[in-house]
Amino acid sequence: MIFLLLLTLFPLLALLGHFQIPLLSELIENSEFIKVLLFTLVQGILSGALAVVIGLVAAPGYSQMGALKKIVRPLFIFPQMVSPVFVILGLLISWKNFPYGLWGVVIGHGFVNAGLCAIVLGERWATVNDQWSTLGKLYGASSGFYFRKVMWPQILPTIKTMFALVFSFAVSSLAIPLVLGGGPRATTLEVLIYEKIKTQGNVSMAVAIALIQFLLQFIVFLLFLKFFKKLKMGSKKSFRGNRPVIWPTMLTLFISIILFIPFVELGLSARPGDQTDLPGVILFSTVLALMTSLIVTLFVILWNTAGSKENMLKIPALSSVVIGLGFILIFSPSPLSNKPVLFLVLLLAHVTALTPLVLRFVGGPLMEVHRRFFPVLKLWGYSKVFNFKKVFWPLNHGTYILGFVLVFCWSMGEFSTSVMIAPSALTLPLHISSLMSQYRLEQAAFASLFLFITGFAASLVGDSFIDG
Repeated sequence: MIFLLLLTLFPLLALLGHFQIPLLSELIENSEFIKVLLFTLVQGILSGALAVVIGLVAAPGYSQMGALKKIVRPLFIFPQMVSPVFVILGLLISWKNFPYGLWGVVIGHGFVNAGLCAIVLGERWATVNDQWSTLGKLYGASSGFYFRKVMWPQILPTIKTMFALVFSFAVSSLAIPLVLGGGPRATTLEVLIYEKIKTQGNVSMAVAIALIQFLLQFIVFLLFLKFFKKLKMGSKKSFRGNRPVIWPTMLTLFISIILFIPFVELGLSARPGDQTDLPGVILFSTVLALMTSLIVTLFVILWNTAGSKENMLKIPALSSVVIGLGFILIFSPSPLSNKPVLFLVLLLAHVTALTPLVLRFVGGPLMEVHRRFFPVLKLWGYSKVFNFKKVFWPLNHGTYILGFVLVFCWSMGEFSTSVMIAPSALTLPLHISSLMSQYRLEQAAFASLFLFITGFAASLVGDSFIDG
C-alpha cells in the first residue's frame, strides 16, 4: 500500500521539485491571475448551487418512486459515466444557441452532477421520511412545519456534502471550461495551467499555478471529509409511510428525461463521415482502459485483503491536469512521440488519477465486510490467499467487478490527463475533441457512440450496485 500511496503522490512530488518560490508572489500580484482565480471560485460555487438545487427539486419525487427508480437512476447516473467531452457535444448539438462563458460552464457542470445530487438527496429524503413522518402526522404537523423543523435539519449535512463534491469537480475540471468558457474572460485555473504548458511552454509558471490549484482543492477536500462524516445515505426501500403524491414523482421523471435528451439527440445526429483512423483510436483507448481497469482493480483487491485502511480513502485526489503536468515533468526527457512509451505514460497517469476515485466509491462496502470478518480470520491465522479465495472474493466479487467497470468507463472517457500528455488525438475523447474543433459535430457524434454504449452499460451496473 506504500507503493499505492507513492504512486498517487508522485506527480505532486514532481511539481514540488520544480517549484520556484518567487513565482508565487508574482502570481499573487498579477491582476489577470486574480481574475482567473475569482472566476474559478465563482463558477464552482454556482455549479455546486445549480446541481444541488436540481437535486433538491428531484429528491421528494425520487424518494417515493418505488420500481420507477430502476428507470430513473441509470438516466441520472449516466452523465457521471461518460467523458465530459461527450456531455459537451450533447449540449452543443441539442442546444443550438448555447450560452458560452460563465453560464455555459455552470450549466455544463450542473448538467453533469445534478443527477448524482438527486440520487443522494433523494435517498436521504426517504430515510428521514421513514423515521419521522409518522410521528409528524400523529402530532398534526403541517407540511411547512415538517420541512422546516424536521426535513431541512436532517438533510442539510447531505446538501453541504454534495455542494462540496460538485464544487471540487468544478474547480478541477478542464474540458467543460476549455470548450464552453468561450475565451479569456471565462478561464479557470485548470485552463490556465493547460495554456501555460501547451501553448506558451512556460513550465515554471504552470507548476506554480498547479500548486495553488492543489491547495485550493485540498481545502475543499478537507471540508468534504468534515461534511461526509455526517452524511447518512437513504434506506433501500422507497418511503411508503403515506400515499405517494403524484406530481413530485412526475417532476423527477421529467428532470431525468430532460437530462438524457441531449444524449439521444447526439445519437440521432451521428454520421460516420471520413474517419479512417477511428478504429485505431478505439482500439488504443480500449486497450488502455482495460489495462488501467486491471491494475486499479488489483490495487483495490490488495488494499481490501491487506487491511482496508481507512486512511487510504483520505488521500486527496489530484486533479487530472495536475497529474498530467506532473508526468510531463517526470518523463520530459523521454520521447513521448514514441507510441509505446506514450502508452505506458498514459497508463501510469490514468492509474494515478482513477485509483483514489474508485477507492472512495467502493471502499465503504469493502471496509464493512473487512470489519466483520478480518478479526476472526486473523485469529485463525489463515493466509491472505486463503482469505481472499474463501471470504473476500465470494462476498466482494460484485464490488470488485463494479470497480473494474467504473475504471474502464472513466478511463475510456478520460480527457484532461490525456490532453496534457498526448501530442496527438490518440484516445477517443481527444479524437472527438479534435473533430469538434473542426466543427464536424456529426462525425464527432458518431465517434462518441462507443462512449454512449460503455457509459450506459456502466450506469446499469451502478444502478444494480445501489440496489444491492
